[in-house]
Amino acid sequence: MGRRGRFRGEESDAGDWQIRDCAIVLPLDVARRVWVRARAWSSEGARVEVIGSMVIVWPRWSPAVSDAEPIGEFSIRWFVPAANQATIYWMAWNRAQGGSEEEVWRVVELLAGFRVRHQPKADD
Repeated sequence: MGRRGRFRGEESDAGDWQIRDCAIVLPLDVARRVWVRARAWSSEGARVEVIGSMVIVWPRWSPAVSDAEPIGEFSIRWFVPAANQATIYWMAWNRAQGGSEEEVWRVVELLAGFRVRHQPKADD
């Protein structure tokens, strides 16, 4: 399941992508900060882009290059589990393009303004 195909109309090798289902619950104001910063930085040509419910992470070295591949992405579900919260419910990274879970977390935390790392469960 190549995530790139969902928003660019192209298929990516499913083996390139690692996907983590997660449930990172954020206060609604923090989630809005993440979204607003991602949209603002996207419009300034930075290394993130907002498409639908996803925040796409591009490589540092080529965010504007037309043939660049995304290195990661995450998605926010609004008003879940409560009206004053939002949840990052999955993240993915493209290993073939140098993406990593760590890099996606760095972007989430940069946008949020503080550490929001996944705390692994015993079975993770």
